[in-house]
Amino acid sequence: MQTRAAVLEEFKAPMVVQDLELDPPKANEVLVAVRACGLCHSDYTVLVGDVPVALPVVCGHEAAGDVLEVGSGVTKVSVGDRVALIWIPACGHCRYCARGWEYLCNQGAGVLEGVQLDGTHRFHKADGTDVYQLTILGGFSRHTVVPEDSVVPIPDDVPYEVAGTIACRAATGWGAVVNRGGAQPGDTVAVFGIGGVGVSAIQGARIAGASYIYAIDILDSKLEKAVEFGATHTLNIGRLSREEVAEAIGEVTNGQGADVAVSCVDIQTTETIANAYAAIAKGGRCVLVAPANITLDEVRVPVTDLVFSNKAIQGCLYGSANFHDDMPRIIDLYRQGQFLIEEMITARYTIDEINEGYDDMVAGKNICGMLIHDH
Repeated sequence: MQTRAAVLEEFKAPMVVQDLELDPPKANEVLVAVRACGLCHSDYTVLVGDVPVALPVVCGHEAAGDVLEVGSGVTKVSVGDRVALIWIPACGHCRYCARGWEYLCNQGAGVLEGVQLDGTHRFHKADGTDVYQLTILGGFSRHTVVPEDSVVPIPDDVPYEVAGTIACRAATGWGAVVNRGGAQPGDTVAVFGIGGVGVSAIQGARIAGASYIYAIDILDSKLEKAVEFGATHTLNIGRLSREEVAEAIGEVTNGQGADVAVSCVDIQTTETIANAYAAIAKGGRCVLVAPANITLDEVRVPVTDLVFSNKAIQGCLYGSANFHDDMPRIIDLYRQGQFLIEEMITARYTIDEINEGYDDMVAGKNICGMLIHDH
């Protein structure tokens, strides 16, 4: 079949909207009509080459839509099902899935290679050139073929754009605080970087019962938005030093610092990691969510303080979330009005406006931009 997609042909260049040929699903794969897909900063790190992948490629990983066709052997979904797409396919039976760590499923090892689990392509140009699909999803296409292990059914009352948001940035930020950070009632939580993941982390802290929630960013407009989602305090790190940020948090914690600091900045650097680490108290957890440039291979922290203060620096992949369990939990929180999802979506774009959407994101205009596919 033919579909319309935004294709990255060259790093640091606009995506090109074009028609592609899409193969039918093979065994254990499903064809999905994508209804909505978030414009996430993780895709932007690919667009600018910070996370290099094979080109040409269809990006987009925060997607939801309808199952149009299933390949042989598919048992988890049926034609007509509404589904969210998850960018680490969970087999359910490897060592990591068996331990409740779906986000570490062995099938996730090759998601940046841009091919299906059998090593072949589904997207092609008219001249036969193979087109890769980021994280085996390719949500910047109106239609896509994905492994059945990459889909999670969603209820009829959940809008596609809400499901797509939950399927990445909402679960990632919430999980960084709740699953990985282990926030408890009465804790102090500091969130660095107030985008979609950051405001989700703030909401995770609020829902977990944190007493003080610090939102930290360089843009006042985003700090103002953070308050709407539950931040109790805001700090502009563009005008404050690392030490001043730590001192400000100490003022409400009897000089102790934050129990959990989450770094959700656009891309991780030694500086951003040091900022988050400096904010935590003895026994605190510094949780790193954002990716780094592929060349960053070291973290600089005072090791004596790390050991003698019993602190922890933790990586957090995909919110440490098990989507077959955590997605229903987040949906319930959304239904109850505790997790504000629609309020996070600040702009919507057509596929022909996708580059404009990313320009707006870089300019700091959006918390969450959303691509709405026309069907």
